[in-house]
Amino acid sequence: MKIIPSIASAPQLDLKCQLDRIKDVPYVHIDVEDGNFLPNITFGMKTVKEVAAYSKAELDVHLLTTNPIKYIHELSESGISAVCGHMEALPYPLEFLHEVRRTGMKAGLALNLSMPIEQVMSYIGSFDYLLLMTSEPDGWPTIPVMCPERIRRARACIPDEVMIYADGGIGRDELGKVAEAGADCVVMGRAVWGAEDPAKAWKEMETLNGYGTDSKAFRNI
Repeated sequence: MKIIPSIASAPQLDLKCQLDRIKDVPYVHIDVEDGNFLPNITFGMKTVKEVAAYSKAELDVHLLTTNPIKYIHELSESGISAVCGHMEALPYPLEFLHEVRRTGMKAGLALNLSMPIEQVMSYIGSFDYLLLMTSEPDGWPTIPVMCPERIRRARACIPDEVMIYADGGIGRDELGKVAEAGADCVVMGRAVWGAEDPAKAWKEMETLNGYGTDSKAFRNI
């Protein structure tokens, strides 16, 4: 299982310094929040381009925006590897998914906690990964108890080659639960950036949760 640090949770005054702190981590997650889909604003396309130009990591972008499709071409031109948009913001999800794939990026769908897993069933075969939110923007310190079961149901419904990301509020204590439920990747913010050494914290959590092992509880990708 991959542990993917979310750069939006890093101290923001000097992103270059923060990227240097995790320079040996092979992948980084970027949340693009527009202040409309969510109350918060994170990064504009200029910042995303500069992060992509500087970082050697594989970058995926999570669009928490009201119009995900308008970002696709700029993200592709920046060298982003994968991008997902929220079903709640996509009146025609296939248009988004096909356009993402046409640019050469991996295409994902994202679901908030309130959205049923069944919402993505019509689009199987058209997306490469499913991002399941495991928190809401209320500051609650732990993930809701139903989240592992929600991941488990998604894993049972979608093909094995479609990766499942779990994103939001996950700490060390929850990693085993989401791994056993079938998550392939876990996006982690405060659990990484709250540590004195984020790269060391990332490595410890990947090792702790079976990355590279043969355990059937963990899906190594």
